[in-house]
This record gives sequence, C-alpha cells and structure tokens, in this order.
Amino acid sequence: MIDPSARPTAEEQAAVRKALFEVGAVRISFDPMFTWASGRKAPLYVDGRLLYAHPGPRRAAIAALSSVARRLRPVPEAIAGVATGGIPPGVLLADRLELPFLYVRPAPKDHGRGRQVEGELSPGTRVLIVEDIVSTGMSALAAAGALRAAGLQPTGVLALYSHRLPEAAALADAGLPLSAVLDFPTLVEGLPEAGHPPSAVRALKAWHAALFS
Repeated sequence: MIDPSARPTAEEQAAVRKALFEVGAVRISFDPMFTWASGRKAPLYVDGRLLYAHPGPRRAAIAALSSVARRLRPVPEAIAGVATGGIPPGVLLADRLELPFLYVRPAPKDHGRGRQVEGELSPGTRVLIVEDIVSTGMSALAAAGALRAAGLQPTGVLALYSHRLPEAAALADAGLPLSAVLDFPTLVEGLPEAGHPPSAVRALKAWHAALFS
C-alpha cells in the first residue's frame, strides 16, 4: 500500500496533465488503435518522451514528480530509471533529490562487462524505481528482479502516469507499491479542457472499464 501522505495532490496532478497536453503527448484513436509495447491494442497513447524537448513542461512535470517522491516512505537512497522511458525522468529526479542514479536494462549486455544494472551502489541500498508511463508494470517488475539480483533493495515504483490496468496489481503483490502522479481517471477528467469531445471521454471510460470485467 502507498502511504496516504505520498498520494499526489490535485495541483500536482493538474501540473503533469497540463504538461502532457501542452506538448501533445496524449493521443486518442479508436480506428486504428495504438499498439503498446506490451502488445495491447488501445485507443489511448501517452507519449511521455515528448516532455523532454520542452523545458517549461519538463520542469513542471519533474517538479510534481519530485514533490511526490519526497513524501514516499521508506525514504529512497537512490533512483533507478527503467530503460529507456524511465531514464530521463529518473536522472532529472535524482538530480533534484541529490541522490545517486542508476538505470536498468531490459537484459544484460552481451558485451563489455555484461551488466544489466548500470551504476555502483552498496548492497542493501534502498532504490526507488522510476518509469515515465506504467501500463502492465511488467518492465518495472523485471527491473526490480535485476536490482535484487544486484544486491539492492527496490522499495517501490514511481511514475509520471499510470494507465491503471488490472495487470499492474502484480507490482503490489511483489511488494512494490506503485505511485503515479497522474493516472487514467485523472487524465480523462481533463480531456474536455484539451478540446476532446464528451463522446471521446465516454468511449475511453467504457474501454477502460471493460478491462476489469
């Protein structure tokens, strides 16, 4: 479970939502649908990578992320970005919090030192895993396994946005509470202000609800 004090405020959620809308990171298409990295077909695509080309929205999003991170318990001693989407927010967050940073590859390198976890930390260090977008949570779960294999202690997952899919419950089952500044319900409630019609909002809600049936 996430400590209630670490839950994002309405102001933090609004800041990330505004930043994503401002850079055109939120796309809706029912025909054709988007294909996510997990292989799922979905009418919604949130491209968090677009944030980093825009200093103003980038600063606003990372400020909200760091505010939530400061309230997390246990207090992390380092930040781990999940390659590749979690690396930009992870390193920016680590810089704000003045914490060590490392990143986790999907698999060990097949050359050099053959490492999957890139960074040097003492065994037992508490590490917060950072993602930009969480869908099923499988990449964060894999990263946690790699961190544990490296002798580190992953304490949870922090993301800018979560689709809040049923599969992501596996994170909590694995002892990795997920905290996201923005999630599907709080994103969708802001769609009208970004110019999306009520019909699109209703269709998205129906699609999302069907995932839990």
